[in-house]
Amino acid sequence: MKPVLQLENLIFQKSGHRIVSDLSFSVFQGEIFALLGPNGAGKSSTFRIIAGLESDYKGTLSFMGKRLIGPLWKRVRIGLGYLPQKSVAFWQLSVWHNIWVAVNRRRGERQEVDELIDIVGLQSQASVLAKNLSGGECRRMELARCLALQPKLLLLDEPFAGLDPISISQISEILVELKQRNISIVFTDHAVGAVLGLCDRALVIDKGQTLGLGDPVSITKIPIIKKRYLGSDFVL
Repeated sequence: MKPVLQLENLIFQKSGHRIVSDLSFSVFQGEIFALLGPNGAGKSSTFRIIAGLESDYKGTLSFMGKRLIGPLWKRVRIGLGYLPQKSVAFWQLSVWHNIWVAVNRRRGERQEVDELIDIVGLQSQASVLAKNLSGGECRRMELARCLALQPKLLLLDEPFAGLDPISISQISEILVELKQRNISIVFTDHAVGAVLGLCDRALVIDKGQTLGLGDPVSITKIPIIKKRYLGSDFVL
């Protein structure tokens, strides 16, 4: 099976400081893949490179078998969805109209907005202004807006940040449904238990270098990962 996303020998440095060092991994169709590590590990920089927000790097990125180049908007057009850590919404518009902006940009039909609202479970909030949503509701709205552009892969930067356990569970259920629709998902988050309970594989990095790659159970048993990231008492 050919990977949807492939990074080969990625190197990134800023102000003479190496942030990512010889990083390689692949993500396959319908896979939930987690990129994990402590603060300063290089996760966000890697995400920014994939999204096209950083260009001064060495190595190769491929998406759907072709080299991934160009700014974010070009990558979105070929099927890469990106949800940044910081919420970005049209705060004075309703949930429905926030999603319609993206659907209309693709020249889609109005009924698609209702379908996306159903997927993320915001039927009763469709007419609510974005500024009045809870953190979890806003995150689900942003996820629906990403889906409006029909991505083949979703890149999610800390989708659980600041959310309560119920909201995390709701978003996790949505991600599982998207996996069943063969949408690939790459995400990072500090809610390690929730992430490892959800992903198919995880890559753990520290100081830009790989500590281990594998299924969640295997990852938790790697000594260097327990020492430098999870801690000796972590239990999945």
